[in-house]
Amino acid sequence: MSKMAKVLRSRPKMCITFGGNLQHCSCKYLRTAFDLLDRNRDGRVTANELQFMLKNLGINVRDEIIHDLIREASHSGEW
Repeated sequence: MSKMAKVLRSRPKMCITFGGNLQHCSCKYLRTAFDLLDRNRDGRVTANELQFMLKNLGINVRDEIIHDLIREASHSGEW
């Protein structure tokens, strides 16, 4: 099992406060997940990094969908 899968399976349910603000525990898990995706530690998750992690989790996704996901999540619209 990959490190990402272990983190996702071992984490408690996310703690969310009223008003939609994430509590500290949620931010910690999000940071851990992001750091696992950001393999080259440049502060960005590329399509290749996302595709690599999904394949390690046994999830096969077409390149076009990966690029769409990155584009939707990106503030700049870049991928």
